[in-house]
Amino acid sequence: NSNHGIETVILDNGKELSGGERQRIAIARAIISEPKILFADEITSNLDHEVASKIEETLLNIDSTVVSITHRTFLGEEHYYKTLLFGEQNSNKSASEEGD
Repeated sequence: NSNHGIETVILDNGKELSGGERQRIAIARAIISEPKILFADEITSNLDHEVASKIEETLLNIDSTVVSITHRTFLGEEHYYKTLLFGEQNSNKSASEEGD
């Protein structure tokens, strides 16, 4: 929204920011706090596919346990997860079972 980059002034709880911009700020704040466990509920729901995929990759490479709840999956990244749960099929599959 602004050409001022990091010098942009954010007013009144970021009302002038888009949902995606607010979401990226919240994600950044969560990551830099270095939590032991990070709960991510629909963390990329307001983001385009490219940005969401980059954030997912970042989450998979931080030194935290990440519990991610999403309707969105990124093909080719499933092997990074220890366990995947699929609600619509009411089943779960661990990464170790995938090769069986």
